[in-house]
Amino acid sequence: MKHLMRIGIAVLLLLTFVFVFAACGDKEHEECTWGEWQPVEGREPTCTKGGQVTRACLEDPTHTQKKTVDALGHQSSTPATETSPELCDRCGFEISPKLHALNGKKVIFIGNSHTYVGGVVKTVNQAKMTIADRDHDKGYFYQLCKENGANVEVLNWTFGNHSLKDLFSGNCQANRDCGNGTDHFKHLTDNNFDYVVFQNGATGGDDIMYWIDFLMNFFKEGNPNTKFIMLVQARAHNDHAKDPTKYAWLSQLDDIENKGVTIADWGKVAFDLYSGAVIPEGENILPFNKNSFVACKDDGDDYHPNLLAGYVATLTAFCAITGESAVGQEYGFCSTTRSFSSFVNSYYTAGKTNFPEIFESKETMAAIQQLIDKTLAEKAYRNY
Repeated sequence: MKHLMRIGIAVLLLLTFVFVFAACGDKEHEECTWGEWQPVEGREPTCTKGGQVTRACLEDPTHTQKKTVDALGHQSSTPATETSPELCDRCGFEISPKLHALNGKKVIFIGNSHTYVGGVVKTVNQAKMTIADRDHDKGYFYQLCKENGANVEVLNWTFGNHSLKDLFSGNCQANRDCGNGTDHFKHLTDNNFDYVVFQNGATGGDDIMYWIDFLMNFFKEGNPNTKFIMLVQARAHNDHAKDPTKYAWLSQLDDIENKGVTIADWGKVAFDLYSGAVIPEGENILPFNKNSFVACKDDGDDYHPNLLAGYVATLTAFCAITGESAVGQEYGFCSTTRSFSSFVNSYYTAGKTNFPEIFESKETMAAIQQLIDKTLAEKAYRNY
């Protein structure tokens, strides 16, 4: 008799558990939307997966956590796994993917042709000086962020041959299409940015320190949490190696860093490769020369960055901002954003370049990415 009673109780419990576990497939549950799921006697309706009753992302639709209850109703919380979206799909939830840290951020690039010729940002007519003319830039930096799942707003505040002083003093002396005496600063009516990425010209000494302080104070007034990144171009290293009086501010990069500026020394990456200071190991790595990174025109232009250098600058800035590794980052967008053949025809009238072939070599691009990580980590400028 006791044996039969035990069997009856076991059958009853089994039927109870079957009823509970079948809930996810019920028509009532299939018709529920996320907002309609409400607590039932202290806990939400549940779905089953793998023999476990799962509260499928009801409290955290971003999937940073998943909630589970066992057959006795005991609740636990564990980090989300790759199966969390599947659990939500099973119950008809819309998946909200985790967004990149740069998503929705505002970034301004301040500089000159050493920023825009290589494609970090687009080339814009010098006479266009308003934010409306230069906002929502779709250059390499925007494209790389997009590849990483981040939609950023990029303001392109770059003008050829301009120093920081030309852009912020209200009295530009760059002698370009904008004209001497132009007040660029009055057009910069927005100073609320998450990141300010700037690049100076050849001006050195105390002058650069003054203008860095000026721009940092200006942007901190708009956003006290603004982060600052300084791009260092390849020409600075090239010319300084020949004549230490040129680009003298290279010796002040550690002082600039101490102000709270992150140094993105992409120029050292390029210069070390084409000068032979760094020779990556590997049988399939293509050789580097100066024309691999900079222009070679019959008008004497042997200093502007090409599209490979522009990618190196972009990736160095991106990694300096995010702390992410350069290794494995995408670069296919470079050829679709800018025509390689058109660039070669315009900037290599006095010599040849192999930068398109370098882009085609996975091993060579991987070596460049590894050197970017190494350069950011070692901060060699502290010993200049």
